[in-house]
Amino acid sequence: DRERMALPRLARLHQELGDRTQAAAHYNQMLLQGSQQRGVWHSKTGSGLSNEAVEALRFLMVFYREEGNLAQCEAFASQLLDTSGPEKDEAKAMLRDLRTSSDGPSANLLTGLGRE
Repeated sequence: DRERMALPRLARLHQELGDRTQAAAHYNQMLLQGSQQRGVWHSKTGSGLSNEAVEALRFLMVFYREEGNLAQCEAFASQLLDTSGPEKDEAKAMLRDLRTSSDGPSANLLTGLGRE
């Protein structure tokens, strides 16, 4: 139970220190442990995911978008659709944005590369 509390704290600490990669690693580890131990990251009232899980999913959604890993971004955004509150709306907006940007898949990435 102590490790369950430590991982979100470590992730937040690394996030505050500007080490987003390490924060992402802790959040990923936290969610992985939760999936192995059924129900660990669900709220005690049974009304959905815990605040820590929502925080982790939101952070990872944004992190992977910024890193260019759109498949991972989409996976975390999709999981946030099962929540209520502003995170669900953020996830919907992110998924819309991903779909819009995939309309011209390589065009944005290749602009200016190797062309003179």
